[in-house]
Amino acid sequence: MSLKIVPGARAGTSALGILLPPGTPTVLIVRPRSLNCDLLLVRGAGETIFQAMSREEASVTARGFFEALQEWGRGRRGLIQAVAAGDDFLVWADVGDFCLVACERRPGQAYRPLRLRDEAEARRIASRLADVLHPPEQVEQEVYFNTYHFRG
Repeated sequence: MSLKIVPGARAGTSALGILLPPGTPTVLIVRPRSLNCDLLLVRGAGETIFQAMSREEASVTARGFFEALQEWGRGRRGLIQAVAAGDDFLVWADVGDFCLVACERRPGQAYRPLRLRDEAEARRIASRLADVLHPPEQVEQEVYFNTYHFRG
């Protein structure tokens, strides 16, 4: 797997964005452009409360997340899975020490975890997320950062 950093304006439709919305506190958003959901960093494994950070902490976290993706490509820890949550299923990504939950992407509305009734659908989304975050070795995955001039 090869991760290639590109400017956001040049990133293709299959690119992966690492985003920090304006304001303080802020959150880390991981956006696979090819999907209709985003991943948001949560406080810890099994949590659904987003990790709020200062701008400085968020910038360091964004870089650390990118490094964790690179390490996953080298055989380190990473996992994306559908997990039962009551009557629903959530999609979780664990990349190194980072725990993220898949959320609905609805412009102009607050993020909330994507809750799916169908386990097969949750597994399908997890698989598609894995294709972007941890693509096969021969694939060069574009990654862009938007930590200063964020547009949803």
